[in-house]
Amino acid sequence: MIKNLIGFIISRTLQAVSFLVFNPFLINLLNLLNLSKNSVETRWLQNGKISKPINRFIIGQRNCPQCYLKIGLLGNGGNHGCGAIAIYNAMKFICEKDKNPNIADIIRKLEYMVGFNIGGLLGTNPVVIRDFLRTEKINANIQFLPKNIDFQIKKANVAILLFWDKKTRVHYVMAHFVNEYFWIYNLTGFDKKIHKDKTSIEEWLEKSNYLAVAIILSDFSHL
Repeated sequence: MIKNLIGFIISRTLQAVSFLVFNPFLINLLNLLNLSKNSVETRWLQNGKISKPINRFIIGQRNCPQCYLKIGLLGNGGNHGCGAIAIYNAMKFICEKDKNPNIADIIRKLEYMVGFNIGGLLGTNPVVIRDFLRTEKINANIQFLPKNIDFQIKKANVAILLFWDKKTRVHYVMAHFVNEYFWIYNLTGFDKKIHKDKTSIEEWLEKSNYLAVAIILSDFSHL
C-alpha cells in the first residue's frame, strides 16, 4: 500500500515537472533554435518524401515507412510518433472520406505549436493535441485521469487516449466503439491490423495494468 502510494506521488510529480517546466521553457528554446535554422521546414520536406498521402489509417508506427518520420528536433516516428499518428487517425475518422489528412503536415503544425516535449523525445503534449484539433475546426475536449471512459467515448464518438504502463511506456492511441466492440488503432506500434475487443476499455486497461493519463474526446461537430 505504502509502495503504491509512493509510486503514485512520484509519477504525478514527474508528470507535473514535464508539463510545467519542460514545455514552457526548454521546448520553447529548442523550437526557437529550430525555427532560426528553418529546420522545421526541412523536416517537413523530409517527412513528405517518407510518407506519401495515403487513403488508410496508420496502424503500426514502428512499421515502415512511418517509423522514419522526423518528430521534432530529436524524435522519430517509430519511438515518438504516437501522438501525431493518433491525430492523423482521429482526423481521418472524423473528416469526410474524400479528405485525407497528411501526417507530414500534422507534424509540421505540431512543431510550430510547440507540441513536442523535449524536442520530440518525450512525445506530444496532450493539451496541444486538443488545441490542434480545435484549430482544424474540430470540437475537442480533454480530461486528465478520466473516469467512465467507455461512456464518454460512446457519447463523443471518437477519442485519443493516453495511457501509461506504470513502467516506462506512455502511449497514445485512437479509439472508438463499433456496437459492443471497441477498436484501438496503433496499440503496440508493430500492429498489422486494428485491435478489436469486446470487453470494456476500462476493464481492458485494468487487465493490462495500464493507467489512463488523459483522454481527448471529439464528436463529429465542427467549431
